[in-house]
Amino acid sequence: MRLIHFFGAALLLSSYAYAASTFNHSPNTISSSVVVKTGAFNNFTESQLPQAPNGLSCTVTQNVVLTSQSEVDDFPTKYTPDCTYVEIQGDLLITGSDISDLSNLEGIVAIVGNLYLSKNPKLLNLQRLYRLATVTKSIEIAHNPALESLEGLNALNDVTGALVILDNPNLQDLEGLMGLQYVGADLVISDDNNLTSLSGLNLLKSVGGEFGINNNQSLTSLSGTPKLTQIGNLHIQSNTKLTDLSGLPTFDEITGYIEIGGNDHLQSLNGLNLNSHTVGSLAIVDNPTLTDMNALQMLQDVKQSINISGNGELTTLLGLHNITPLDPSTDKPTKSLTLENETKLTDCIGICPFLSWVGPNQLQTENLTSECMRIVGNKACP
Repeated sequence: MRLIHFFGAALLLSSYAYAASTFNHSPNTISSSVVVKTGAFNNFTESQLPQAPNGLSCTVTQNVVLTSQSEVDDFPTKYTPDCTYVEIQGDLLITGSDISDLSNLEGIVAIVGNLYLSKNPKLLNLQRLYRLATVTKSIEIAHNPALESLEGLNALNDVTGALVILDNPNLQDLEGLMGLQYVGADLVISDDNNLTSLSGLNLLKSVGGEFGINNNQSLTSLSGTPKLTQIGNLHIQSNTKLTDLSGLPTFDEITGYIEIGGNDHLQSLNGLNLNSHTVGSLAIVDNPTLTDMNALQMLQDVKQSINISGNGELTTLLGLHNITPLDPSTDKPTKSLTLENETKLTDCIGICPFLSWVGPNQLQTENLTSECMRIVGNKACP
């Protein structure tokens, strides 16, 4: 799955699809060092973990790759005999055509590495991972066609890296993430075509990278993240049933870009609420039924680029009118504006500050181009 970013002349493509070949492994050559002890884990104290009578803690110090149900079933006896709690210092990859039951992984409380749950066609839920509280790198849950629920990840409080939930066509909700509060890098929810909302992320407060909602064909509401106030970037793309952005929380800060594109039935940006008046870049591209951008009127400063292109029903640019094209400290242009193929515009009021800076003589040209501006193919702003 490629997520398309709209800034600049070229498209920036990023892929989250994980290839199992990253691990150089064979089911017959998986090996790991195991340390059994009664004290603290190397990375977590015993007080941070669920308690059980006479429980021993084990540390597995290499990657663990489980490619069949029998390997999942053999995990305790092969790696962690007689242990109640397990810390894996390495990555855990679970991928197998017959894997349906994770019961024998219920002792895992921490992964000092990545967790990959990928290409498990018979896996319905994650219920037996209920003790897993921390993953210090990233989590990818991808290409699991039968997965209906993330129940089992309820103890997960934070993910230091990225959390990617990709191509799980029967996933009904995100309720299993009800304990999640922090994601250090990107949170991407993509190609999960049975999701109708983001319900289940009720405690989520911060996403350090991109908050990406992409290509979810049944999504009708963005509700479900009421406490999310800080994100790095916002990317909402190709969600065909979204008509507006209602349900989004009020963001105190978006440090990077806002990209909203390819949403076929998006009529307005209502629901996008910002306490901050500044973002890095703004792109509103290829939303064919979008008629207005009034929800952007709180923006006063876009640090880099603005791209408004291919929104065929857009009649006004009101909403951009408070954005200055100049750096207030130097009174010099610091950003670019692209306005292209907005064929139903009736006025250019929203970008008057930009047009004033360019100069009236340039408005007569077919392609209005300057050091920082490209305006072409529009009825009202030729």
